[in-house]
Amino acid sequence: MGESFTRWASRPLAEGSNPVTTLLNFSSLEILAPAGDTSGTARCPTSSTALKSAGETEADVVGYVFAINGKLNSAEIYPSNGLFRKMWPKLVKASITEAIGQKDADREATPASDAAQAFLTETMKGEASEKPLTSGLRLETRAADKAFYFETRRADGAFVHRSYLAK
Repeated sequence: MGESFTRWASRPLAEGSNPVTTLLNFSSLEILAPAGDTSGTARCPTSSTALKSAGETEADVVGYVFAINGKLNSAEIYPSNGLFRKMWPKLVKASITEAIGQKDADREATPASDAAQAFLTETMKGEASEKPLTSGLRLETRAADKAFYFETRRADGAFVHRSYLAK
């Protein structure tokens, strides 16, 4: 069987609530490969319908957390569904490519949505540093024990993008 790919949808909820609300588990990326393909090269098409449509169904999805072979890998969160949908095709392609690169790794059970929420929460506990970028943007970075966090904010403090990356 192929790589395990799990995607949780993140929805905007009240402060302090659990934004990881929807679990979509694609047990194998074999669905993306033509019959008989074992090379993995055909598994990363520009438009992967099965996964791409998962991020375009709900109007309130603003991000996702993904795991490869049962291990939490990363998360991307945006301030709006519109921006998320613009980025989603690229995120799907990058996630598939990374999963293919780890196709021979040991597999674990699919993490629960509580584990995904804990991943987001624990990453925020790292020591923060901030630096200015161009056009009034700022980049906050945090290095926690098991992950990195990057947040790009506008001059008014509103975030543009949050990225979580497991070490």
